[in-house]
Amino acid sequence: MSQGLTVGASVSSALPVVDVRFFEQNGYFIAKNAFSSEEIQTMRERLSAVRERSLQVKGFDRDPKNPHLILILGDVLSKPELRELQYLLFDDRVLSCAKQILGPHLVYFGDSSVQSGEGLRGFHKDNVDRTDGSAPDWQSPYTLVRFGLYLQDHSRYSGGLKLKPGSQNYANKFRGKAINLFIQAGDLAMWNMRITHSGNFVRLRVAPKACLHPRIERLIPYWMRVREQLERFAVFGTFAAPGIHLERYLSFVGSRPDYKPHFQRSAFNEELEGWLKRRGVQLLRAVPEHGSLI
Repeated sequence: MSQGLTVGASVSSALPVVDVRFFEQNGYFIAKNAFSSEEIQTMRERLSAVRERSLQVKGFDRDPKNPHLILILGDVLSKPELRELQYLLFDDRVLSCAKQILGPHLVYFGDSSVQSGEGLRGFHKDNVDRTDGSAPDWQSPYTLVRFGLYLQDHSRYSGGLKLKPGSQNYANKFRGKAINLFIQAGDLAMWNMRITHSGNFVRLRVAPKACLHPRIERLIPYWMRVREQLERFAVFGTFAAPGIHLERYLSFVGSRPDYKPHFQRSAFNEELEGWLKRRGVQLLRAVPEHGSLI
């Protein structure tokens, strides 16, 4: 199956073109070479600084099952180290892709994150109604899209994104055939939040192109794996179009106590509201406590 790739222009600041039809049919798309190697190196340096500061102020979370993963609390807008880089997600190239899929009116509500190290594996969906195909999430096109910027090569190394093309069209996460996306540093991945996916895929040394189930990947010893190219850095963020799906998702995250520490450390102020408005993005509070610990 095609990986849904578009080759970026030789000038990295050119706006990528999204094959919207491919995205609607398959639930994902990869904009190739959206960022240059020099930009990626600068991003890695800035994200290293974000991680070090977060460790110093205890602004992170850990998962006992994944001791190498550092989940940095707070959204990208709360990281001053990223300001000169348009906070990564608000670069014109990312916003252009989001608008091609969702339309000219984008909403951002603090759902973005910076991850460092090897993380979680397991097939899942990110929408509200994940198992009930008769629920409202499945009655109309889903208007929340997640973006992922990986700052190292996953076309030949472990650590990238696995998903089931077309699975944004049904609620059963066990249905469908998965593929590993051949994402390289500088590529911008985007996917419908109803799609079945798993992060941090593992490549086998003896069969690097094999796509394994996450349950199997968790059992593979390190000596049998293709290691990651570099220490894994990834930035994720969600954009939405106004409407019922956004309203229901905000109600969903607002009711979950595990989301609260993240949103409390996410930035929200008049300056950011104005800055985003000029870029065609509406900033919303996900919870009443949004930004209360900034």
